Amino acid sequence: MPHLSRQSLQRSPADARGTVRFSPDGFKTILVDLTVPRQSYTYVIWGYDKDGAFVRKLDPNIPKGHGFVTNDALLKVNGVDVHGLSKVEINGIWLRSVKNMNMDTLRLELKPSY
Repeated sequence: MPHLSRQSLQRSPADARGTVRFSPDGFKTILVDLTVPRQSYTYVIWGYDKDGAFVRKLDPNIPKGHGFVTNDALLKVNGVDVHGLSKVEINGIWLRSVKNMNMDTLRLELKPSY
């Protein structure tokens, strides 16, 4: 996924926590505050397979309470279904979603790996 500028990486990760919500069907939504420069999703290394994107690895410095778990599958970005799409398609949706929205929050919907 896209990375932030070098300047934003100098900020403390203390404010990088997102809000995590679980739905009754077991899926989780992570709401990421885009007004905080170094967000929790920037600590995530994404993997890609035939089913789309998944959390491949987490940086050991990721802030507590972030909600990401290794092998969680990314299902939606701001309500747009990305399950089963290629890396190029997912990254395009991610970038358009961040650039075109008039909100300060990125909504990531994931299927937990457990």
